[in-house]
Amino acid sequence: MPACSQFPRWPNRPISRSAAAAGSRRRASGFSIEKDFLPARKAHPAFIVDELFVLIARLQAAGFDVVEDEPLAGFVRRYVSDPFGNRIELMQPIG
Repeated sequence: MPACSQFPRWPNRPISRSAAAAGSRRRASGFSIEKDFLPARKAHPAFIVDELFVLIARLQAAGFDVVEDEPLAGFVRRYVSDPFGNRIELMQPIG
């Protein structure tokens, strides 16, 4: 597998104000979001983390809403949403 330095890099320019006002989220990287994009609410990635409550405090301090859900055996877990509204699960094993 090639080293990361062998892959092309795209500039990471911010979105212009006029493009943002028009609802565009396209960046110079070549990635874009579909016009009729709907964030994932049920299907979502889950990340196993250490020190979940430290992470929760940092997320809340940064203005993210953290949601507690039904317990899952063997885990403490919380949900957050990314800036596009996609649900992300954060889990810490108990014990």
